[in-house]
Amino acid sequence: MTEIYALDPGFPGAGRVLKELSKAFPKVKYVNLTQKEIDVDWKPPATIFLPAWHPQYDEIIRMWGDHDHLISLWTSPPLQSEMVPQELEYLRKILYFLDTGKIHALWLGDKNWLPLIKKGGRKVFYAPYPVTLPTQRRTEMREKIENVSLFGPLHPRKNVLTQLIAAKMANVFVHVTDTRNLQANSLDSLAGATCVFHDWLSEPEYENLLLDHIDLGLQVSIPGVESFSYVAWDHISRGIPCLTTVSWAPSELRVLDHANPELIAMLIRSAEINDKDSGYWRQYALDYAQMANAKCRETLEAQLGINLT
Repeated sequence: MTEIYALDPGFPGAGRVLKELSKAFPKVKYVNLTQKEIDVDWKPPATIFLPAWHPQYDEIIRMWGDHDHLISLWTSPPLQSEMVPQELEYLRKILYFLDTGKIHALWLGDKNWLPLIKKGGRKVFYAPYPVTLPTQRRTEMREKIENVSLFGPLHPRKNVLTQLIAAKMANVFVHVTDTRNLQANSLDSLAGATCVFHDWLSEPEYENLLLDHIDLGLQVSIPGVESFSYVAWDHISRGIPCLTTVSWAPSELRVLDHANPELIAMLIRSAEINDKDSGYWRQYALDYAQMANAKCRETLEAQLGINLT
């Protein structure tokens, strides 16, 4: 049987895509490279997914570069890569190995790259990210919005201050898990008593915090810097609404002006959002998952000649 591996060097974003890929399609074996050294005696499987770029990949390509199925996954949209110049260097490296045949194909998480990158004989394609539904979900409605989340890495592209201002205007507490970045950017002193600070949480702790305390999520990033937002997915798939700028989310939750704290504050208090029960958001997530996973499977199988089912 052809084997499929997803190697993750510890990226919270790109690595999550491959975790979800292995959950949605169990034929894919997820390997966390932070917990496993590369074994030079490990025979190359038929297909190896490599997310983003990491120095470890030089060794992987050296060992297995003549293999036909090293697949690079690039998750950053063009705007984020432009704002983080180091990413463009990584992308150029991936394209070099793609053009020299050491990488077999490039899976893009944002289709806006295609006109720029897909040319010549390059095997470059877009496919939606796979998603899975958690078993636990919110069952009861909250009578009052008091606790909102601002989870994930808090760098400037996340539009942090505007969301903190909106939370202050809406008179809610903001639960934050990336305390280190908040402090490094001097945002913790501005946040004041608005924030409830948490250490970076394990997956069970993260899920418990979501289910037990969070009434609504905030993921109102600068539009165009995220190709999906699994943090928004973590909320909506558990029946918890989450304001966001990503295109896949329910229309009620999409914020059209990310720089307007008054609008975000109004949406935090919106009856149109808060009067809907958790089953409404959960059903939306279920419908989206069925569509996205079917399209992901169809595209990967057609482009890579593999069988995921």
